[in-house]
Amino acid sequence: MSYITWEYYSSLYSNISDQEEFDKISKRAEIKFNSITHMRAKRFEDAYNEDTATDFQQQVHVQIQDTFCQLLNTIEAQDASGTQLGYVIQTTTSEGYGGNIVLYVGIRLDGTVNDISILSISETPGLGMKAGDVLVPQFHNKNVKSFAYTKTGSTSDSEIDAISGATITTKAVTNAVNGSLLAFKDYVQ
Repeated sequence: MSYITWEYYSSLYSNISDQEEFDKISKRAEIKFNSITHMRAKRFEDAYNEDTATDFQQQVHVQIQDTFCQLLNTIEAQDASGTQLGYVIQTTTSEGYGGNIVLYVGIRLDGTVNDISILSISETPGLGMKAGDVLVPQFHNKNVKSFAYTKTGSTSDSEIDAISGATITTKAVTNAVNGSLLAFKDYVQ
C-alpha cells in the first residue's frame, strides 16, 4: 500500500505563479484526494471555524484530545452540484509505536465510515507497518458510534482485529478513527 506524505501535498503547491497553474494543481490534488478517500467529491470546504465554534463544538474537541489524537482538518465533501456527501476528517495521533500516525477518515452523512487512508506512518516493518493492509479494510463501510480493538477476533462491526505483535499501532489507529467520529458528531449536531 502506498502512503501519501505531507511533503507530497506541499510540493504540489510550492512556487505557484498564477491562477491557471493553481487550478491545474488543484485538479491533480482533487483526483489524488478522491482516490484515497473514495468519496468522489467535487468540492471541499472547511467545516470548522475556531473563531465561531459553539460551546458544544469546543467540548467535542476536548473529547477528541482524550482519544490521544489531534484534529488537523475537517473538510465538507460535496458533489458537483454542491450537495453535501459527508466529511473528510484529517487526524494525527502520537500514540504510534514509531511516532505520529496521520490519516484521513471519510464519513458519510449517515455516520458510516466510508473509508480511511493512512497518510503517514513510521511503525515497525513487518508489524505495525501492516496497518494499511490489515486495519484499514476493517473500518470500511461501518456505521458505529465508536470502535474498539480486540485480540481475540472481532464479533461485531464495532470491533477491530488487532495486528498480532502491533497492539500499540492498532490502538493508535483505532483511537484516531474514534476521534474523527467524535468530530463528525460535532458537525452534524
